[in-house]
Amino acid sequence: MVYIVQRIDEVAHRFTERLPTRMIYLIDDDLSVRRGVTRLLNAAEYSVRAFASGEEFLENVRPTENDCLIVDVHMPGMSGLELQQALLDNDLHVPVIIITGRDDEASKISARRLGAVGFFSKPFNDKSLKGFLCN
Repeated sequence: MVYIVQRIDEVAHRFTERLPTRMIYLIDDDLSVRRGVTRLLNAAEYSVRAFASGEEFLENVRPTENDCLIVDVHMPGMSGLELQQALLDNDLHVPVIIITGRDDEASKISARRLGAVGFFSKPFNDKSLKGFLCN
């Protein structure tokens, strides 16, 4: 019996080693939001890279479908919705979670049409964001 359990552990370990690491990219122009959300997600053992703008993100990253973006809607320059559209225009289908300080219905509708998988109003509950990411 001990041998069987050890063997299962070995197989499970080799399987999980081959799974791609999910990177969470946080795009928000507010430094305090970037710091706070990064700390929160790092404490939950997520890998996070933060960017101050959509343009900075696009210049430095080519995300995969295994990644996840947390994006502010209202930012100087490229908005979060414009970033979503740019990803789709480049055939990059990445789960996007929208966060915003302005809870307006038009942004929610636009984000959903562009494929957003979640929408959180700031300030949001830490547990609800972590719970959403776990699902």
